[in-house]
Amino acid sequence: RTLSASSFERQRKIAMYCCIASPMTGARESKELKGPPPSALVYCAAACCGYTIKDLNAVVDWQMSSTIDEKPSCFRRLCFCQCSPMPRVESGIDRVAELRGLAGVTIQSGDVVTAGSLQTLRWADYNKDTRQVYMKVFGGHSMCSSYGGGTGQWTESVESKAWWLLINIARLANYSYRFRFTEAFDQADIDILLNPCFCCPCLPPWCSPPTSLLRFDMVRAFGKKDGTAWDRRSSICGSELTHTYYLYNVVMVDGTPGPYYDKLDEAPEQLLMSA
Repeated sequence: RTLSASSFERQRKIAMYCCIASPMTGARESKELKGPPPSALVYCAAACCGYTIKDLNAVVDWQMSSTIDEKPSCFRRLCFCQCSPMPRVESGIDRVAELRGLAGVTIQSGDVVTAGSLQTLRWADYNKDTRQVYMKVFGGHSMCSSYGGGTGQWTESVESKAWWLLINIARLANYSYRFRFTEAFDQADIDILLNPCFCCPCLPPWCSPPTSLLRFDMVRAFGKKDGTAWDRRSSICGSELTHTYYLYNVVMVDGTPGPYYDKLDEAPEQLLMSA
């Protein structure tokens, strides 16, 4: 039977979304959760704030899943005019051998307030010509930038009261990181980008703190040439860059356990994400 142009396009979109929604091919054992789940009141509070709460195993699956973004929260609908799900588009950094580990799920490990946070650069925006990766940490507005930035790429602990406020402030400011890698992909300067005008969340992140006040970078750690271990360093007020925490790959981009899968035990069992 011959399809009309409109019918053909509709069938093509259906096929495309079916491909996007395909599950991961990797296999790994789920982590045993020992603590109780959050109460119904906590789940209700998260929904009202525009967040979602997922347990450790569900978070890892969600961060690596290529399924279309969940239905936008009321926060995204009201503040960002995002009334429909945004498809996840792969950054392509998994095709760079030296960065492949960053396309999986990584964990922050060390004596820092964000220890146990999980993140992925799989759905970031990668420019292979400039070797730059751009990521809106908790999502944000897409009106004035080609990259809208999806939710669920970065997690924080449900127990941290500060993040219940900071995540939405970061979204209103389009808080972003820009990773500028060297030609050897063994070091990256990390620029902080934000829009200080919270009342106009449609503005792109145009402001960056001077490096003389605050500077981040990360360097390849332990001789790992596949991007599975990094030493995240910081500098304040012009001081020397010093070790802040390690960034370890816990799950590879195909869903299989990463070389530091055991480090996943350092993550909270219940995690907070933007929705």
